[in-house]
Amino acid sequence: MKLKMYSWMIALAFVSFSCGSNEEHSDHENVDNDSSTETQDLGVVSSSDESNEYVYGIDISSYQGDEIKFLDKYKDSLTFVICRATDGITFDDPDFDSNWKSIKEKGFVGGAYHFYESNDDPKAQVDNYLKTVGEIDDEDLSPIVDFEGAGIREDMSIEAVQKSLLEVLILLEESTNRTPILYTNLNDGDKYLNTEDFAKYSLWIADYTGGETPSLPGIWKGTEWVLWQKSDVYPVDAIKNDFDVFNGSLEAFQSFVKSN
Repeated sequence: MKLKMYSWMIALAFVSFSCGSNEEHSDHENVDNDSSTETQDLGVVSSSDESNEYVYGIDISSYQGDEIKFLDKYKDSLTFVICRATDGITFDDPDFDSNWKSIKEKGFVGGAYHFYESNDDPKAQVDNYLKTVGEIDDEDLSPIVDFEGAGIREDMSIEAVQKSLLEVLILLEESTNRTPILYTNLNDGDKYLNTEDFAKYSLWIADYTGGETPSLPGIWKGTEWVLWQKSDVYPVDAIKNDFDVFNGSLEAFQSFVKSN
């Protein structure tokens, strides 16, 4: 994929993490990597670099307001935009409808994520997501489930959380005929996503430690990473956003979207 990012973005640095909740958890909470004092490369290249083999995107929610109107697919060299749709059984992101519409109108591949709440009924969570998002097109990313500490009740056993999360994933797949994507961080992934039941789901990993590749939790260790939330300081009209990377070319990304 040939990036058209302006060369001044090479120097961009990054730090921490982001997704959301009906209790207004900070966007993609619970990143467990301490990178607040480090300066790290976003992985963005100048327009003169034609060897890049990655595809880039960002993820947003109502925390960023209506900044999507400032996005330009070609100037920003982004291919996909993921936005929050729902949280738990009753909350829907107040900006989802406008964000989802703008993503399509601007020519991005869209993704819609649900923030999982362990104390909410799995079917009711899926119903809330489907009611809010509606039909997911073949050109869209599969449904995404955001699994992280802010949505997990501490008094629930690991086994109970695993059972509930799996029910959400299975119901989503049955309802949409698409295999969901799981978003998490290393600590929560190692603690909860440690059985083969989760191995079939593509992982979107949050890792802000600045390595050349992200660290993968549980049953994904030893496999190729797919989606990496690498930072939370991608600028759009002076507002910072989560910066995401797909591990492959544009052709590979398009194939991934169609096959999941």
